[in-house]
Amino acid sequence: MQKYLLKLILLFSFISTYNSQQNFDSLFNIWKNTSFSDSIRLRALNSIIWDKYMFLDPDSALHYSQLQYNFLLKNNLTNKIGDAINNRASAFYYKGFFKESLNDYHKCLEWSLKNNDLELINGSYINLSAIYNLLGNYDEAFHYNQKSFQLIDKKKDSAQLAHNYFNSASIYTNTKKFNDAIEFYLKALSLSKEKNNTNLSCMILGHIGGVLIKQKKYSDALIYFQKKLELAQSINNSKYISSSYTSLGEVYKLLEDYELAIKYLYLSIDLNRNFHISIDNEANYNYLYQIYKALGDQLNALKMFELYTYIKDSINLNENFNESIRLEEKRKYNEIKYRDSIVNHQKMIYNTQRIKQKEKESNFLLLIILLFIIFSILLISRLLVIRRQKKVIEKQRQTTIEKNKELERLSIVVSETENVILILDPMGNVQWVNDSFVRLNNLTLNQLIEQRGENITTISNNRNMAEILKKCSQSRKPFRYDALNITDQGLRVWESSTITPIFDQKGRLKNFIIIDTDITKQKDAEDLISQKNKDITDSINYAKRLQNAILPSLDYLNKLLPNSFIYFHPKSIVSGDFYWVESFDHKVFFAVADCTGHGVPGAMVSVICSNVLSKAFLEEKITQPDKILNRARELVVERFAKSGDDIHDGMDISLCCYNEKSGLIEWSGANNPLWIIRNNNMLLEEFVPDKQPIGMYSNKRLFTNHKIKLNKGDQIFLFSDGFADQFGGKSSKKYKSANFKKFLLSIFEKPMDQQKKLLSKEFDSWKGDLEQIDDVCVMGVRI
Repeated sequence: MQKYLLKLILLFSFISTYNSQQNFDSLFNIWKNTSFSDSIRLRALNSIIWDKYMFLDPDSALHYSQLQYNFLLKNNLTNKIGDAINNRASAFYYKGFFKESLNDYHKCLEWSLKNNDLELINGSYINLSAIYNLLGNYDEAFHYNQKSFQLIDKKKDSAQLAHNYFNSASIYTNTKKFNDAIEFYLKALSLSKEKNNTNLSCMILGHIGGVLIKQKKYSDALIYFQKKLELAQSINNSKYISSSYTSLGEVYKLLEDYELAIKYLYLSIDLNRNFHISIDNEANYNYLYQIYKALGDQLNALKMFELYTYIKDSINLNENFNESIRLEEKRKYNEIKYRDSIVNHQKMIYNTQRIKQKEKESNFLLLIILLFIIFSILLISRLLVIRRQKKVIEKQRQTTIEKNKELERLSIVVSETENVILILDPMGNVQWVNDSFVRLNNLTLNQLIEQRGENITTISNNRNMAEILKKCSQSRKPFRYDALNITDQGLRVWESSTITPIFDQKGRLKNFIIIDTDITKQKDAEDLISQKNKDITDSINYAKRLQNAILPSLDYLNKLLPNSFIYFHPKSIVSGDFYWVESFDHKVFFAVADCTGHGVPGAMVSVICSNVLSKAFLEEKITQPDKILNRARELVVERFAKSGDDIHDGMDISLCCYNEKSGLIEWSGANNPLWIIRNNNMLLEEFVPDKQPIGMYSNKRLFTNHKIKLNKGDQIFLFSDGFADQFGGKSSKKYKSANFKKFLLSIFEKPMDQQKKLLSKEFDSWKGDLEQIDDVCVMGVRI
């Protein structure tokens, strides 16, 4: 499929010309020699187009592509037309005729879809995506790239999949979606490593580094450029080694490590000189000019600027020259196309005149032939009528035989099935019952009529039977219902009944058919499941009562923190989130914690974590937030260690101590931050927690204690991650912390009880019909 890809745009491999490897004279001889088969000649011509001309002489490639197209049309070899159109489109592209190239790629796609050529379809999708990306039409580029994704076999065609990933990353880069770009570059890198494609891996590493520079993540970019350099050195690829030096020099310049930047830039310059590639030094001299200027070295800065300007002017001169050649070629091409259109128009006029003359000559002959045909038709039509009549009679005989056989089979099924079957007339009177009805009810049809009457409304236990029959007749659709029947032996039998109305060809109601299925076992199982669900729900509700007992009451919360609210919204009946409030010596301690998991497991962990906080504070009299967290971690680890299992459960928490006299707050956090909105400037300050949980952790360290001065009207927010992580909105994405901050700022001036209502409304509106993914707990306290 490689010939279908725009090799210059996708850049997946260095273009190799095979002039030194193939004898093109012999290929020309094969093409001109008509003794060879058409397939061999076309294969030789295709090699000439791609291996000799496409990248070095696209004008000749276009000539031979058109020659190939005309040859295929002339010899009616339509199964290869798509290849010729693709070759012509590629030649137009390398000539710079992008409009013509785009038009031919669309023609190629149209042909390949019509002929179900999957390889060419996928190649056309990739080419269209790449050229639209180059032209800046990113919506179309993404559209065709997604179509290629849908077509390829991801398990088998990993090389093609790498092309798609790379193309996606390029589109995302151009549209400034840098995180998505890096994600797809990494996918392409994984596949290139899997295929041991070192050149491709070097290229992707360089692109990732370039995206990271756009994101100003210079340290990360440095890592990828260093990997690219090491990989390029392992295969001794001087072009990639040189570009790696340039990239490293650029990053060190941005990091203001000018010594290393100068080192790598001169390494690139020396390598390019050794291979006589001075044009690649444009960026090197530009970066060196900027560095020397920043260092105040005016002499070297001027020298580098002169070298940079010289190379840049050379490139512009060369590009202007090439552009003038391209425009002249396009003008010549359009002139030839115009002349051809005039010649074709003259030929069309001549051919039209000849056709009209021939039509006159043939009209008389056609009249004679028409009279003969009419006579023949009259004769043949009579013979055909006789033959059709015989066929109709034979078909009716066969149909009768088949219907008799089908009736015989249906009779066996009806008599042998365990389902009960009844046939009613349009008035609901029972006309027939099968053997299963007799066995189940121990009643024949006559006995049934004698004991219960002949109409189904008096026989059935369903009191709505008359209404059901009416509904079936009016809707002309089957109706299903379940009913409990008691047999003569006193057994409870649940039956699922389906009533189907039967109409004749004129649409008149002919019969009702009732089929009853024994669903007693299913009903018994449903009753058992229902009881078990009730037992489980009762147990969880009792667990909720126990969990509520460890949470501070709203009265207690309002007593200690009068101007506050708590928005507590568990995912399930019980929660893994909890809030905690205590007081001591004019100080109020309050916290919001998020324990591992949610539901019953999370609730069990929350009970343990709440108890260790109370033990550290109430029993051991620890009153400094960081020391409370340090002691809580020890107690959680000790309690889980007793089980003998390696348990890493615990909690993330944000813990505050507010001194009412001094107006000072002390705070410590385990993974959960503290947000404060200042009343004087309406700005939100974020205090970063220690990145470690309360629980077993391999790299544990002492928690940090923060002292913060508060002013009247300032507001504190503590919360778990459930609100920001909730999926919803039009795109079903996470709410995210940035939106959470904006929303809190928008409701900051509202009363506390109204803030709680607005939080609840915002959460429900964002979530919509999606499932809640985690427990939610938000505490707000105004000073």
